[in-house]
Amino acid sequence: MNYFQTDDQVQLYYEYHHAAVPNAKTIVFIHGAGLNSSFFHPLVPGLSINYNLLIYDLRDHGQSGDSSSSISWELLCHDLLELLEHLQLTSVILAGHGVGANIAAKFVLEYEAYVDCLIFFAPPIYLPSKTHQKDLEVRKSLLEAPTLKPLGEYLLQWVTARNAEAEIAEQIVHAYERLSKEKYLEFIQLSIQTRPVEELQLIHRPALVLSGELDPFYTPAINALSCSLLKQASLFILPDASNMMFLDQPSSTSERIHAFILRTEQSTGWSDSPYTAEINESIRKVLQAGYKMLFRGPNLTIRCLDGFEVAVNGRVLNEGWNKRYAKNILLYLSFHPVTLREDLCDALFPEVETKVALTNLRVYLSHFLKLLEGAGSDSPCVILDRDVIRLNLFVDSDVHDFLKELRQAEAEAYEPIRYNLCKYMLHKVSSSMLSGFFDPFALSVHDEIASLWEHLAIWCANYCCRLGKMDEAVTFLSSCLVYFPQDEGLMDRIIAIYEQTDNKKELAKWKRKKKNITTPV
Repeated sequence: MNYFQTDDQVQLYYEYHHAAVPNAKTIVFIHGAGLNSSFFHPLVPGLSINYNLLIYDLRDHGQSGDSSSSISWELLCHDLLELLEHLQLTSVILAGHGVGANIAAKFVLEYEAYVDCLIFFAPPIYLPSKTHQKDLEVRKSLLEAPTLKPLGEYLLQWVTARNAEAEIAEQIVHAYERLSKEKYLEFIQLSIQTRPVEELQLIHRPALVLSGELDPFYTPAINALSCSLLKQASLFILPDASNMMFLDQPSSTSERIHAFILRTEQSTGWSDSPYTAEINESIRKVLQAGYKMLFRGPNLTIRCLDGFEVAVNGRVLNEGWNKRYAKNILLYLSFHPVTLREDLCDALFPEVETKVALTNLRVYLSHFLKLLEGAGSDSPCVILDRDVIRLNLFVDSDVHDFLKELRQAEAEAYEPIRYNLCKYMLHKVSSSMLSGFFDPFALSVHDEIASLWEHLAIWCANYCCRLGKMDEAVTFLSSCLVYFPQDEGLMDRIIAIYEQTDNKKELAKWKRKKKNITTPV
């Protein structure tokens, strides 16, 4: 076993596999948060023929020592720098997965002279902030357990296509059990706070982006965008592989890495044609403009779960929404940002004859446009053609998000994930949802949300009862009464739980509640 001691007295575990040929280049592999260097072992047989391989455990991971220092990119990059200096390596190829890809990107920007080229395994370049936050909340709820074992079981479902293999499953879960909950959260928070979109554009070294065809988070589409941001990069999608493609398809991964390194050594240069640089630069400009709009507007924020509020680019628009079906049109367009005028009329005014509805709609749209113009946006918020209406804003709607989350939880087969997704949504249940909306479209959205939540909440209550979490089961059942306040069956379930737990005070209270709704006035 090889260990190296850092400046702050942390022992880093590493392995150095020598190539079968002399004067070989060295590839340094950096694993992701919660994992360890052993997951790169499947690459050793194929790559050690032509390359020296350095794999190491990040601090607090695997066989490396624990750290009392707060985790930062500077600290992690300095660990790598110290290790390279210890081994007298002045020119390497960096290959990073997950957080390891972030470390590789930051390292090359700080110590470019050490790096020949880069390999990114499913780099965590961009996810919507809400997706990040929801995933973080689910992970935090799993951290309530004594160890990270439940978290490892949760992540196992999507990090590898080989999750059904007992040996692989045990290896991944065991890796997560090694890391403390506090350090894991530090790594994840660090990853969320970074802005790799801007950093990628500053990298001048050649890069290979490898993506797993089956990766549900950092999909091939996201990795293609990441690749477009790099000045000299190529993308390869590995079939039948997920996030850890080096574990799922080690032979194919090794072959692509070898082919990429050979290409960077060719004297003919990087570009395939005289147009490549021009095309990539054009794509980067489009992406930069898109990211700028996404983060800085124009953005439309709609809050309908608990009350009603509309804002454009952060400016709240309070007046006029209860007139001329303005908020009804707004809700429909938040779900259908490009729609035909006739479709909108059919959705909101199905009982009105089409010709009359279209005539009225012109008046309603005129009022609707004036409301949004009050935000003072530089570009038009709505574009009206003869037959088509286009909402020209990035929409952030809490009702739309809630419905998507409910559908996701309904489709989730893995019980711990399903439960935690529902637990995350509990605070969104409100009797004020879509208050004041009475058109058929809004009512259909309300009914779908209420129905999905009732089904999921009852399932969660049963799940909690199996785990002995009776109070939490009651919380889920009570939340259904927000949408179905007269449902005697829900009350009977709550009463049965309090009878089982012999909670006389709550039992009496709920029996009174049931009597109040069943007794004729």
